[in-house]
Amino acid sequence: MGEAGPGVEQRAEAVADAVCELVDVVAPGSWSAGAVEDAADAIDLLAEALAAIDPEAARALAAVPAATAALRRRLVPGAVEEAPEVPAPRSERPPRRGLGPGWKGVRTTG
Repeated sequence: MGEAGPGVEQRAEAVADAVCELVDVVAPGSWSAGAVEDAADAIDLLAEALAAIDPEAARALAAVPAATAALRRRLVPGAVEEAPEVPAPRSERPPRRGLGPGWKGVRTTG
């Protein structure tokens, strides 16, 4: 892995610090439905960003949207079910190109 893009390390560190602060102040009874929604949204977005790194990262994080949806169903009364978006693994190969217009197949003489 190479150098981080502009601002990526600082923002990732800020997210990690904010999560540590949250963990320090929460207790099982201190969550509201809105707080659960916000935390689940953050998990989904972080997983999506990390899944974009490469196909293996996408495969490793593929279950996160379903897990956060289950969390919402359990902890957020009246949570609206949204279909989880699973990022498609990216391939290093260029997209396959068709044979183009006018191609009529292989002709055989008989």
